[in-house]
Formats: sequence, C-alpha cells, structure tokens
Amino acid sequence: VSGSGTTGIGQLSFAEAGGGLVKITTASGTGSSGIIDITGCFTSTYENYEIRGVCFVDATEQVKFSLLNTSGSVYGSYYNLGHKGYSNNSSTDHEMYRQWADSSFGLAQNHSDSTTRGSQIRLQIYQPRVTGVGTKFECHQHTYDGSYFRTGYMMGGLNDATEIAGIRIKMSGSANFRTQTKITVYGLV
Repeated sequence: VSGSGTTGIGQLSFAEAGGGLVKITTASGTGSSGIIDITGCFTSTYENYEIRGVCFVDATEQVKFSLLNTSGSVYGSYYNLGHKGYSNNSSTDHEMYRQWADSSFGLAQNHSDSTTRGSQIRLQIYQPRVTGVGTKFECHQHTYDGSYFRTGYMMGGLNDATEIAGIRIKMSGSANFRTQTKITVYGLV
C-alpha cells in the first residue's frame, strides 16, 4: 500500500472464508429395505461432514441413525441430549430429552407412511477420522406422524476414540425406505 495521509493505494487480499460443502455421495431408498448404509464416506480428506436428506417410509415408524466403524460394523453406544417441539392444529408443547448408552440416535418419534411428506434430516459429524479423538454429532430432524409435527435437535458423541467411517440410517422396525428417499453426504471445507 502506498499513499500519504488518509489516502492509500494498493491491493487488498482476503483469506478463504471456508464453510463450503463438497458432495461426496448420495444414497437412495430401494423400496425393499429399512436400512441405508453409507460406508467409507468419512475419510481423512475432511475433518467434519454434513449429511442432508429426506426419508420417505412405507409404514409409521421412527427413522434412526448409527455410525459405522472402519470395519463397517455398527458402533455401539451413543450419548446425547436434545430438545423437541411438537404441534398440531390445537396444541403445541416442547420437552428436553436424553439418550444414554443407546444403540442408535435420532428423534424418538414416528414418521407417517406418506408418499408426499418426508422426514427431513440434517446431521453434522465432527472429527470421525481424527486419531485419538471421540466423534461428536449434531442431529436436526423433523417428522410428521399423521397428527403431530415434531422437530428435534440434539448433540452428542462417543465416549471413546473409535474411528468412524460411515453412517447407517435405519427404520425402528420392519418398515422400508421408499425410492424417493435421498441422503447426501458432504465434506465441510
């Protein structure tokens, strides 16, 4: 920069702002399975990830999540605390809840078997492949059971440093994901 007094002449440069998403993969429902495994999507390329999607189901059940270790096996115990709100045309309420040493995580509310209204999900997965660090997660989820809309938000993590390489999205019972279901994994930059 050159100039005198309050006048400067020169060129400014700015650091990369970051915060972008890089698409890694998209998975779809098959219409004949209640499990969608997305394996190998978490690598050392990105430290943090975001998963976005809409789940359409063929029966009224809960949509749940589990993390997959580097062998592709389901990791066992999740610890999280969250908040959910719910409403229909005559009442609204909210509550805090926790899931302690559960085998999966997610909003513990049913979603209806609608072909036009899916259960929206957004998850952030933090440091799944950082050696010696426990994976953390945030989960935003919206459901409709035919009577109530429910929206939940929770944060939690693993109690050890198991490296995580993928995610399982699953139904709580025997329902299947319809073919309209689309789940996309992004690396965060």
